[in-house]
Amino acid sequence: MKKNVYLIIPLFLTLSCNLITKESNNSNDSLAEANEKKLLADNARQDSITKIEQEKVLGDIIFGLKKNKVSNLLNEFKRKNRKSQVIAGTAFYDDYIGNFRVGIYRDYYYQGKLYMLVINGMPISWENFDLEVKKNVDWISDIIETKYGKPTTHFNLKPRHKMENGYIYLINS
Repeated sequence: MKKNVYLIIPLFLTLSCNLITKESNNSNDSLAEANEKKLLADNARQDSITKIEQEKVLGDIIFGLKKNKVSNLLNEFKRKNRKSQVIAGTAFYDDYIGNFRVGIYRDYYYQGKLYMLVINGMPISWENFDLEVKKNVDWISDIIETKYGKPTTHFNLKPRHKMENGYIYLINS
């Protein structure tokens, strides 16, 4: 009888240890599964934002609209995003996208439908180049990154010492 008791105890301990190991493996698997599901959900969310937003140009303007509709929507966007500055008792208005001060909007059409909108910032003088360009690029980048996340490619600004006074340089994003 004593032999049976001694055999049952090691067998019981072996079975219980095996069950604990399987349980911890299952919890690790479920944690990995949960992380994978979260990653897939985040990617799907980003994809759905991109899918919904890919036709949007600016405000309510979308690619493929006719010129008169784009004109109306662009004027509405400008009106909503206009900021005033009072100089010598007179109010002057500038267009903004966030903190980015816009100089010119140029719209391009193919077969009567919008296919490109170019937005130029205000000209920056040579003397203020170092501060102003970086600030403007940061402002417009913040708006884009907030909505779509960090870019996968990045084009650096040309250093000032490699630029020549009097020339125009375009920075595209």
